[in-house]
Amino acid sequence: MEIESLLKSACRGQPVELPTGEESISAQLFDEARHQGIASLLWHLHSDAGVLTEWPADLLDKLKQQARQEAATEMIREAEVQVMLEALQEKGIDLLLIKGTPLSALLYPAIGLRPRCDTDLLVAEGDDVRAAEVFKAHGYSSFFENAGDYLNSQRSFRRNDESGFTHAFDLHRQISNASITFSHRMGFHELNRRSVKVPSLGLAAKTLSHVDALLLACMHRAGHFAEMGERLIWLYDIHLLTEALSSAELDKLVERAGELEVRGLCADALNASNDWFATRIPTG
Repeated sequence: MEIESLLKSACRGQPVELPTGEESISAQLFDEARHQGIASLLWHLHSDAGVLTEWPADLLDKLKQQARQEAATEMIREAEVQVMLEALQEKGIDLLLIKGTPLSALLYPAIGLRPRCDTDLLVAEGDDVRAAEVFKAHGYSSFFENAGDYLNSQRSFRRNDESGFTHAFDLHRQISNASITFSHRMGFHELNRRSVKVPSLGLAAKTLSHVDALLLACMHRAGHFAEMGERLIWLYDIHLLTEALSSAELDKLVERAGELEVRGLCADALNASNDWFATRIPTG
């Protein structure tokens, strides 16, 4: 609980002083922050607001090095994302970026603060087969060929480039594996009509509206909570999306959550986000 309490204080922007005489605390904090995907975020908080001024120099140096590594990794990934989005567009395949990649580009204050292992793409049913051919033509291998089962409605692609860096994409034909009903009511064409551009990832880059992205983030968190517990980087996605909403968008979120029958899990996610990150809920 001590590690969680220290991390929570740092995430809420509160000055944090580590207990003296316990060198293992530093190692545990770094390991947990990296496990939760927020090591780079903690370094950003320190650099931006001096939240971690009382933390040991060796711990701050580890966080700094992690942030630099994540930033360099993200630059490599973003370049490949643009290449593949253009290749897919050339074949007439319409798609939406979902989850971490577009959130990193649109909402996070600096590159590399939103670590991820792959890029998630959503396509209309039937386009996944054509998209798979594009990936294969660009040297990607698929390690999950069977896209027929609804609950496994995605294909994963991997490619190692000349430097040995692994590029990874998950190709989805349904918005979520967690709920058939949710996915039926959040179809590609409906989401595409409300989509927004992601300028930093090229002319072909589009993603979900903030409201749709927040609904998906809450569903994604709920779908993995029993297995993984709280995943702080996913919760920070929810934090940023919530604070980016206008009052009108908040009203739309409440309306859509009711229609999708997910108000409870959305409320739980927003309460958790407020607990960890002091999330500000838009008001009229």
